[in-house]
Amino acid sequence: MANKTWLPHLAATAAVTALVLLALGSASAPAPTAQDWYEKGVALVKSGKPYDEEGGRRWSKLGYFSEAIKLDPNFASAYAWRAMCGSDFETAQADSNKAIELAPNSAEAYFSRGIVHRLRGDNSMSKNQSDKVELYNLALADFEKSRELDPNAGTLLDKDREKVIAATKQKKEEVEASIAEQKAKEARRAEKAKSLAEGYTFHGVDEDRRNSDLFDAGALEEGHAYYISFLLLRGDLGWVLRWGNPTYHTVQYVSQKVRGEVANVGPSRDGSRACNVVVAGGKPPLLIPVILGVVE
Repeated sequence: MANKTWLPHLAATAAVTALVLLALGSASAPAPTAQDWYEKGVALVKSGKPYDEEGGRRWSKLGYFSEAIKLDPNFASAYAWRAMCGSDFETAQADSNKAIELAPNSAEAYFSRGIVHRLRGDNSMSKNQSDKVELYNLALADFEKSRELDPNAGTLLDKDREKVIAATKQKKEEVEASIAEQKAKEARRAEKAKSLAEGYTFHGVDEDRRNSDLFDAGALEEGHAYYISFLLLRGDLGWVLRWGNPTYHTVQYVSQKVRGEVANVGPSRDGSRACNVVVAGGKPPLLIPVILGVVE
């Protein structure tokens, strides 16, 4: 009987012991460190996968490096790698700058910022091609600093540094060639415009109206000068806009020879045709201009 009396107590004791051991076991599992999160992020980058599935949660590269930085705000490498993972260039720029601030002698940190400059250049929406060149120059300067700090680093941030540098130089040269070609084209167009403006004779308001209609229809012919009364708007953007009901058609240029100079280069109103705008006889808005449109 005594043995049977103790059985329930023994069972209860065993159950409590099991629960204690289970609790101790779970408590002994260490929480991930900043280094752990960082290594997970690097591994995910190198795997080429967009995300990991862990603990019932989907983890991105950005998420892993952010966890590392949360635990260690001075983790320079985590900032350098995180700069590569987001689509927000402002945040990426801030991350790469922070990496350099924390580790000013790190080839990886400078390479990271160079990559950000390169990506900004590739994705620049600026109409000014020189802005792209400037960003590529900034990228190449950071890449060169990275080389100086560690000449033997072949791969940084899972990228071949020398291949990245060569590709960036090629991108810069392509943009510079495009700029040079555009400048040469504008110079040729300007020369043609000046030549046509020499000795041009205005034959009256009817010519203005006829030429305006031809311009609107995109029917101006190459190699001819046309008088068209225009109001220049937003000249810095290269656009011209026809004044709907101009009152200055009576300007005294009838049968008078005028000399012109290029005032602006830009597309036609609808953007379909390139047009040189040559002003002769005045500068708006103080004087009424005679404007010759030269198509190319």
